[in-house]
Amino acid sequence: MSQTWRQAISECFKKHTLSFELKNEKLLGVNNFASVALILVESEKGPGLLFIKRQDNPEDPWSGHMALPGGRTHVGEGPVETAVRETFEEIGLELDSTRFLMRPVEARARQSMASFMIYPCLFITNYNWSKLYSSLSPCPKEVESIHFFPIVDLLNSKFQSKVHWSINGKDLALPSIQIGRQTIWGLTYWILELFFKEIEGVDLKNKEYIVDLQNWKNHPRY
Repeated sequence: MSQTWRQAISECFKKHTLSFELKNEKLLGVNNFASVALILVESEKGPGLLFIKRQDNPEDPWSGHMALPGGRTHVGEGPVETAVRETFEEIGLELDSTRFLMRPVEARARQSMASFMIYPCLFITNYNWSKLYSSLSPCPKEVESIHFFPIVDLLNSKFQSKVHWSINGKDLALPSIQIGRQTIWGLTYWILELFFKEIEGVDLKNKEYIVDLQNWKNHPRY
């Protein structure tokens, strides 16, 4: 019997399990990093990821952006524990599932701010989006709305776009994914790139949709 997409993606990350678990333990008590959750769920179009749209908040450097659930760590937490707690606080979802810690990325919210590390954590759930959505509860202070995008759509060339962003007097055209009225760009786009690179070669085909993971290479790069 062929592997399910859950088994296939888990195999990609198993090679990192020991080092990631050690890193998770090593970071307990450190409070200068953040963690986000890549939450894989099933849908009619195959596996996909959950996203949040952050509330407008002048004190939030990522105000109004499409993002992954997550936030700053608390003392005594590792990256995985932070992602689990933040996901529950932000959208009311309990992550009792297969989990893997990905390699960190360095972020700076504003030019005037010191950089900090963000640890993406992958959660391979048994949830189905059509059944899951009605049970989610966005935190009104932090989350405007919750969204789901199948991987096949995230990779589709017709949804590739650009975001124009001005910094230090320069106008930059940054790669993005535009699906409907929602735009994924910046740090979240960067983390998606890392995820697609990790699962390159995995067979995610189903009866109706062919997910070509080679397509991530054709996306504009950060």
